[in-house]
Amino acid sequence: MSSARNVQRLHPTTVTYKDHTIKLTHRPKTNDWTYTVSHTRTITLTNHAPRYDTALRHAQHDIDLMLGNK
Repeated sequence: MSSARNVQRLHPTTVTYKDHTIKLTHRPKTNDWTYTVSHTRTITLTNHAPRYDTALRHAQHDIDLMLGNK
């Protein structure tokens, strides 16, 4: 008699593909899979400004440029 504790997963639920993390979740009620793709990339931008509000404004501007918002 086999025990459910000895069952091994056949598929990993988290897969990395081209720097993207794919999380796969099985939905037993519908017997299908759902997935979520996430991507995190660390980009360091450094500059200086004489005042806090100026530094924050410059940093926000740099982010907007990277995201194509301006």
